[in-house]
Amino acid sequence: MATADDDGRIRVADVRFEIESVKIESNLCFSKPEGEPKIKAFRAKHENLATAVEWTTEQILHSASADQSIRTWRVDQQKCVKTLDVSPYKNEIREDSSETKVNVSPPLGTIYRIFRHLAVLVHTISILRNSKPEFVLAGCENGSIISNKLDAGKLSSNKTLTQNFKGSHNFGIGKICNMSLNDRWLVVSGGNDNAVKFWTAEAEERTLKLRYLSDEYFQ
Repeated sequence: MATADDDGRIRVADVRFEIESVKIESNLCFSKPEGEPKIKAFRAKHENLATAVEWTTEQILHSASADQSIRTWRVDQQKCVKTLDVSPYKNEIREDSSETKVNVSPPLGTIYRIFRHLAVLVHTISILRNSKPEFVLAGCENGSIISNKLDAGKLSSNKTLTQNFKGSHNFGIGKICNMSLNDRWLVVSGGNDNAVKFWTAEAEERTLKLRYLSDEYFQ
């Protein structure tokens, strides 16, 4: 199990259960390992709140943060091996931006006032996979969905392999998830604009094609 913490760290605990050979009424029996799970906190950390973490392989994790980055971690080394800075993918200032300020708490407890629609704070990530991990999708505070093509399960630093789908939502995206449909993925995103949106994502040679399907608004 992996968790994203407010101090910017990623913590991992082994909570696997051993499957016993005995079956009772066709149900498998599980034995809990002795003692409490040992929790490991990675030495390196994000520079702000860690907001999301996803397993990519048995030894690779991806995390997102309010420091406007996505990171690849090696679990066995407790080490960050790739960082994608998404701050360049900010939106242009909107006409109503003066009324859309929010408080963000960077390190040391200092309160910064920033424009919500300029910020690329990453709230949620989702790994698109078929037989192997293919892409990571990120939902951001400025309403954008950002995709990055994975290289051997890790983030790609090649700028041509990162895409910014601006205006996917009118406000911050709180959750993004997906389901594999063999040659493509069904992607669902939920935003603070009271909308749940449905998309299809298809892998092209080096990038991802994201196509809007429908939405539902909740008041």
